[in-house]
Amino acid sequence: MADTLNVFFDRLDALFQEGDQQKIERFLHQTMDGYEIAGMRRSAEYATVENELACFLRGVSRYEESERAFEDALAILEERGLRGTVQFATVVINRAGLCRLRGDHGRAAELFLEAKQLLEEIGETGHYAYASVLNNLSLVYQDTGELDKALEMTKAAYEYFRDRDASEHELATSLVNIAAVYLRMNDLENAEAYSDRALAMYDAMEEENVHHAAALTASGVIRFRAGDGEAALERFRRSLGLTEHFFGKNIEYAVTEHNIASVLRQLGRTAEALETLTAARSDLANLLGGGHPRVRSWDEEIHELEAMAK
Repeated sequence: MADTLNVFFDRLDALFQEGDQQKIERFLHQTMDGYEIAGMRRSAEYATVENELACFLRGVSRYEESERAFEDALAILEERGLRGTVQFATVVINRAGLCRLRGDHGRAAELFLEAKQLLEEIGETGHYAYASVLNNLSLVYQDTGELDKALEMTKAAYEYFRDRDASEHELATSLVNIAAVYLRMNDLENAEAYSDRALAMYDAMEEENVHHAAALTASGVIRFRAGDGEAALERFRRSLGLTEHFFGKNIEYAVTEHNIASVLRQLGRTAEALETLTAARSDLANLLGGGHPRVRSWDEEIHELEAMAK
């Protein structure tokens, strides 16, 4: 069965590189249907694929469907007596990431700490999942403004990967996370240094990486804060293209459009800023609804730009 899952993950990785969201979702459902037909609906293998489906749905901002898939995968693993495993902890981590994206930072922190404790109890602090917990806790602490804790966690994750000769992907992701914390601390010098190291790694990769967009966004924010609008614009536009390639027009895509509009506004290119912000507002409203507070906030910005353009 392990060989079957290896084939599954190889195919899934190839589909993500293609960037066709419909193909990815169809493949995930077809694989789950195959397990169900084989009488394995409540198997650990089914839960593994369902966890991947939940992560995919999270990536394309279909949060309620993602939550249901995570809950079912965890219930299956509990039924199979697999609560005290890395597999269970991994699903908890992924579900916690969904809570963070939905703005429920308290619940996200609870779940990440639950996964961290579980991995410690079963002696798996050397597993990749443990470093993932540290990185994700850093993101939560950034959200809650606990920046010293955030920096401690993300540097610990980087040291974990460095000491184990991890792949360029893991190292680059950790460098981006460190850069993001320094940015929140208004330490632009350190933020730029770590961000540039990460971008150099991503640019050298033979295949485009799903996390490259986040690195470009972080670098764009740093350049924007430093007053280099043209460099910020270039990075945000590259990030936009990568986000669409891997996830379509999700929430991160709309936020990046908003970032581009902000830079264009700073550069005095009001008409372009208005066009871009209007598109961002439309994309966000399609995901969250026109009455969402963030959408209404962007409506106010659009009115301001309309007045400036007259």
